[in-house]
Amino acid sequence: MDLAASATFVAEPEESGIMKKPPIDPKEKFMNRSMLQSIFTGALSLFVAVTLNFLFVWFQTGDLVHAQTMAFATWMLGHILLALNFRSEKEPLSALGFLSNKVMVLWAVLVAFTLFVGTNLPIIHSSLHITYLSLADWALALFVSFVATFWLELKKIRDRRREYGTSAPA
Repeated sequence: MDLAASATFVAEPEESGIMKKPPIDPKEKFMNRSMLQSIFTGALSLFVAVTLNFLFVWFQTGDLVHAQTMAFATWMLGHILLALNFRSEKEPLSALGFLSNKVMVLWAVLVAFTLFVGTNLPIIHSSLHITYLSLADWALALFVSFVATFWLELKKIRDRRREYGTSAPA
């Protein structure tokens, strides 16, 4: 993740029930197996999304710059969605509250705005080897990014319901 995204995690409120958890063993590694597995699956999901969008656009249009731009947009949008997903290891975004970390929301809006402006400013196109994206392109990039990351949220919702029973809020 980029430095700005990482910095937004500092503003993340504590998870519910944090004081009811037993202390973490001081000998346990910070990046334990669970964290590494989460990072790997998130990265793999984003890699698959970016690759699929790149190949789809490239085979449809034969335009390498267009395919690269779609891959870039998919990667950036997926990066935002993964950051939102990684706010909690166990709590789904619906339980945390989308706006509970305003610093992260501000970062996400700024990244999305910069991406949109960057793909629409011809002066930037040649230096980044990108081009304009149509509304359909944006929809595809957002859809693929969402699908590639949302299954992680569904897993957290499922795990939460298993832990608390079917009456647990999503």
